[in-house]
Amino acid sequence: MGIVERVTDKIIGNHNLHTEGSLCSRFRTLKSGCSLCADVCPAGAISLSGKGPEITGGACIGCGVCLSVCPNGVFTMKEGGDEEIIDEMVKAAERYGMEEAKEF
Repeated sequence: MGIVERVTDKIIGNHNLHTEGSLCSRFRTLKSGCSLCADVCPAGAISLSGKGPEITGGACIGCGVCLSVCPNGVFTMKEGGDEEIIDEMVKAAERYGMEEAKEF
């Protein structure tokens, strides 16, 4: 994924998944009828084309069902660094009160 795709994904993509379309059987074989990811997506956030699956920015809920059903490993979860994970934990704890946030 080039810099333009990364910046675009960061700006308009609210999902936590990355797709590698070149791994998709639809990309590799035009006759492939695989649609497992789109079929199981509870949010209907995946559209399929000859380039493989594409995630609609705001529709993805980040559940990871597509990741688990894809036989080709097209989907991967974006991993945050330790600082990002800790920040998210603290923010979640603060929603429940400062005493609990201090424990984090």
